[in-house]
Amino acid sequence: MPQILKIFPTPVYYEEEVVSKEYNDFIVDNCYKIKKVATSGGKGWFTNLYNTAGTHNTIHDKNFNELNEKILYHIQEFAKVNGSKSNYKLDDGWINIYQKSDYQEFHYHTSSVFSAVYYAKTPENGGSLVLNSPKGPDMFPLKDVSTNNEFNHTWYKIQPKERSLIIFRSFVEHMVEPGKNESERISIAYNAS
Repeated sequence: MPQILKIFPTPVYYEEEVVSKEYNDFIVDNCYKIKKVATSGGKGWFTNLYNTAGTHNTIHDKNFNELNEKILYHIQEFAKVNGSKSNYKLDDGWINIYQKSDYQEFHYHTSSVFSAVYYAKTPENGGSLVLNSPKGPDMFPLKDVSTNNEFNHTWYKIQPKERSLIIFRSFVEHMVEPGKNESERISIAYNAS
């Protein structure tokens, strides 16, 4: 009987209801307050979405302390799944507020081990998170694929729920699709090393 060896899998961590609804509402209110006083950061992107990368670091904001602790806890749990016993720390955190049609082009995070995204507000038809396979381009793609599975995905799309968390290794290229949302989509992104 042949064995199928899973040699190079790419795990992605997904957790729902990371914080209470009440605390999440508090986070959303704080994101809107920060938007009124902090300029948009993350320069050099094609998109114009509002974010606080480089202008307001949520890991230094006491209003985000509970969320930061939860994110770090889940990163440590995911590290164990990856066979790592190291104690990781949050390097930075930033807010992303997507209006209708806003998107984020494909990118990866160069100076960290793990990247995480917490979803504070996910309106209907908000853009999905798309993860690219780190295997690189397929020179000769499979023919007549009837079902996508863990062995043949070239990309994977996740439509996150409100109060959910996604964690992945920082080398995984990812993007956010343009949304058709009528209200803002709010996420808080993190890097950890």
